[in-house]
Amino acid sequence: MNRQVLDRCATDRVPGRICVAAEKTFTQLGAQTSRRTIWRGRTRSHSASGILGIELLAGLAISMIVMAVTAPPVGMSKTAFQLSSAVTRATEAIQNTRQQAMTNGYPFALTFDPTLISYQVSTKPPGAASFSNVGGAIHLAPNSNLTLCAKTILEFNPGGTVSATAGAMSFTMSMGNITKTVAVSKVGKVTVTP
Repeated sequence: MNRQVLDRCATDRVPGRICVAAEKTFTQLGAQTSRRTIWRGRTRSHSASGILGIELLAGLAISMIVMAVTAPPVGMSKTAFQLSSAVTRATEAIQNTRQQAMTNGYPFALTFDPTLISYQVSTKPPGAASFSNVGGAIHLAPNSNLTLCAKTILEFNPGGTVSATAGAMSFTMSMGNITKTVAVSKVGKVTVTP
């Protein structure tokens, strides 16, 4: 086998096994060949099989740009989600406490504490002189920067009416630059305004 066989492999599409054998034999004879593999009439350089460093850097640069563009909206949506979750907890606490007062037939109270960012349910069963806590305080938004405007105590009567014994019938909850107002009507209807 000689140079003519290699030329014939490249032009006539001789089966691959013969071409590889021809290249090995030609290399064993000491002839100068380029580092190419002949396979079914095609040649491929061994140096073009990897990814160049510039291609890798370009891919990294594009992915960093995409991350920089999407990071602020993701952060804002996280803050909005945390605030929405805290507002939902507060409104559910108001509705559940009112329901408990109507079901049990005696007054319940709900205290929103701005220092602990929590709420506390308390009851005043028949014959009791004052309200007593039921369980412990429940955090509205653990591990967040939620703020409540002021301490608010809502008292729920067995007939379904609500009154504020401290603060007002509405309070604001803020996180970052987003604020929501929770308002409670005298009959226990809760509305949230953005």
